[in-house]
Amino acid sequence: MIIVLVAIWAVRHVSSFIKVDYISQRPVLVAELDDAGIAVFRKAILEVADKHIMDVAFNHEGDMLVATDRPGNLHVWRTFDWKVTKKFKQTPSLALDVSPDNTLVVSMLASDKNLMLVDLQTGEKTPLSDAPQWDICFNSDGSLLAGGGCDNTVRIWDMSAKRIVHEFVVEGGVNSIAFSPDETRIIGCSHLGSVVSAWDIETGTKLWGEVPDYWFTEGEVPDTLVSSSQNLAIAVLGGELRAYNLDNGTLAWTFPQVDPGASPQYIGIQSADLSSDESLTAAAGNSGTVYLIDPGNGVEIGRFTAENPDNYKTGWWCDSITFSRNGSMLAAGTDSGKVLVFSIKRWQSNDMEP
Repeated sequence: MIIVLVAIWAVRHVSSFIKVDYISQRPVLVAELDDAGIAVFRKAILEVADKHIMDVAFNHEGDMLVATDRPGNLHVWRTFDWKVTKKFKQTPSLALDVSPDNTLVVSMLASDKNLMLVDLQTGEKTPLSDAPQWDICFNSDGSLLAGGGCDNTVRIWDMSAKRIVHEFVVEGGVNSIAFSPDETRIIGCSHLGSVVSAWDIETGTKLWGEVPDYWFTEGEVPDTLVSSSQNLAIAVLGGELRAYNLDNGTLAWTFPQVDPGASPQYIGIQSADLSSDESLTAAAGNSGTVYLIDPGNGVEIGRFTAENPDNYKTGWWCDSITFSRNGSMLAAGTDSGKVLVFSIKRWQSNDMEP
């Protein structure tokens, strides 16, 4: 506690953020956010036998962390002591999501193109669809599931009936997908022309779409995030973040930010997530660095090297990064077979006098 308070005092009097190398219990990052602040600590390194981690997700209570690796194993850890509670063997998968009732995980199986429900307690698998899906997400209460894939189709499932209730064709394979805050629209990224679009769920009508000045590589699986408080859709495209107005698709900001007319600065972002209180965006990719960004304006809050500099694979690749629902933890899955977990401590500036 003393170490954290000293670090907080230092950052408030030196700069907007500092990067601190990991030593024992020292934070990897301390940053100030208007009238509040955060400190990030390395919490756990979960080894998965040098297998590329494809996706990670916390359950809604935050007491379980789930990861899928390239060979097709589904790993489940309990977060209070990081013991493995379950390990299921399946075919290779690209994406997963945990339902709000904490009993099911939906994992997209890339090789046999199945969408599967997996009971986290028993490992029992129930096929949901044979449609090829690249990304999936639940709505807020878990009653609906959205999916998009290489067949240029968006599908919405009613989870109580386990059937498709909406289905429409779009202009390309859908790499990432999200519900709008009012759940009347689907926001997604298509790999054809790097199109970021919004569609009406009921009719499939395209409401808006934006094509950046470049294409990202076919086969990338980016993320799409939705902020209700900022009214923004935040998409990972071409190794950067791009934020769009949810109503009309107007570009609001990019990260990294560049001067008008300047070429984009490629930093290799592959994955991003938004904290549930929408105060932080976390992003990572192929640089071995985690970025924390203000989702309202795209300004960098801070960055840190994800692992101990003496013990990590230089240039590791992150395909998935995610916050726990209460925002106290951040997990990143890497190509080196590790899931890196960080704890996030928050405080109000008036809690401490200089």
